[in-house]
Amino acid sequence: MKFPCCLCTRCRELFARYLPSLFRPKPVRLPKEICEHCRKLFAEHEDDEKLAVLLEQQHSVCRCEHVSVGVGSPGPVQNNESLHRIIVSPRDYDPVTGTIRARPFEKVFANGLSVWRANGPTEDIQTLLVEALRHQKSDPPREIFAVCEAQANHIRGMQSPDEQQLFCVYDQTVTRADPDLPPIATHASVFLRVLMTGKPGSVAARKDYAGKIRELFINGKILAEEYRNGLSTSPNARASAGEFAIEANEATHG
Repeated sequence: MKFPCCLCTRCRELFARYLPSLFRPKPVRLPKEICEHCRKLFAEHEDDEKLAVLLEQQHSVCRCEHVSVGVGSPGPVQNNESLHRIIVSPRDYDPVTGTIRARPFEKVFANGLSVWRANGPTEDIQTLLVEALRHQKSDPPREIFAVCEAQANHIRGMQSPDEQQLFCVYDQTVTRADPDLPPIATHASVFLRVLMTGKPGSVAARKDYAGKIRELFINGKILAEEYRNGLSTSPNARASAGEFAIEANEATHG
């Protein structure tokens, strides 16, 4: 059955106007003191391995998702956004077995899995690619193997057996390799709601859930040479030439 062109056009207009709203988190207006506390918690515990625990203790059920917590961030991460996680060899990828390691994704129950927002400017992504290639002089050079993609709504939609949201996505920005430089505004982080798994065998449960987020990202794997028209090619060549080797007292990010 065919529909009149005017009807098809009207349908497209309606979809363009209203469909995006279905993918936005429901706006929640939090008291000013809670907003400030969310920002302070992220700022003061950026490298704290117990940050996931603190978030669930003090702002359970992903409450800080409704607050822009990152310095310079364009705002909370929307459900329709794509999030990208860099996979660097040999830190995140075993070239011998061809396996993307589980350990980087286990940061979801510590101080967060670092990702970036795919809608950010190319300059931000280039900076993040380069910083991921920094390594100690005593270690072998790093190489970008792939970038893995997942949708924010798919991450937030993952549920526990009792149908509770498992993961939170925050617009957290983090300190750069050079702390005098401003944070990358389109950085974000994924956290597991840790206390939900605080039962006998909780360590195993946390790793199981981290494994599920790993699988979600791996399903969206984009090989480095295919990502953004080869954006990783130049950084990989520079890394191979030893450009990103640093002294032991300098910071690497992951």
